[in-house]
Amino acid sequence: MREINKIIIMNSGAEYGNANKIRYEDIERGYRTIGCHYVICNGKVYRSDEYESNVKDGAIEDGRPISMAGSHTRGANIDSIGIVLIGKQRFTNQQMISLSELVNKLCEKYNIDKSNVFEKNHFDKNFHKLNITDIQKIIG
Repeated sequence: MREINKIIIMNSGAEYGNANKIRYEDIERGYRTIGCHYVICNGKVYRSDEYESNVKDGAIEDGRPISMAGSHTRGANIDSIGIVLIGKQRFTNQQMISLSELVNKLCEKYNIDKSNVFEKNHFDKNFHKLNITDIQKIIG
């Protein structure tokens, strides 16, 4: 098993989607599979404002297996877990609840200190900052 000592949170850059959509796009770009380990959905899979009944707001979907290094943050993939929030700058309350639950579970399972939970912008200044006022407050 690879050593994991940080969690990196990023947005999808689209107001809709799910793990399958991101997987398809990543494969189209030449990756073997989806680059992140988890996707937290907002209930919108398609461009319309309609919520998709089989993809619930706040649903946590598996991406790349944890045993594989991610392909989400250049220079920080080897020892991290990548989590994508579907959305650009606005996220639902249910996504924030799911994010908190997932991060806390992963921190406990892999013995990750919560000070090692970052936004992707921490490593890639060209990646826009999430509109989350205080990631540490959200994860508790």
